Amino acid sequence: MRDTKSVALTVRRCEDVFECVRSAVGLGMENFGVGLFVIGVEIDVGDKEAAFKENLETIEDLEGEIFSDVAKNADRYPAIRLMTLEDMAQKLLAFDLMAAF
Repeated sequence: MRDTKSVALTVRRCEDVFECVRSAVGLGMENFGVGLFVIGVEIDVGDKEAAFKENLETIEDLEGEIFSDVAKNADRYPAIRLMTLEDMAQKLLAFDLMAAF
């Protein structure tokens, strides 16, 4: 991983979104470029909403990017950009490594 500069994290299950976001923060803090892709699931983090929003802001502050193909996610969280699956596939090509949650 010594040549890895950027990591894409993909998540497709609602119950994994919170931990995926936490992992993205950790990677960003270690100076990796981070892209987070929430695919096909509406985000519901329950009582962790405040921590979740703070983590999204941290990813943004670290110049990470967050995408979803679900419009409700982009509407609810300003840090998340709406993107089609086709555009996500193209965007993923820019990352050195991809991890699926």
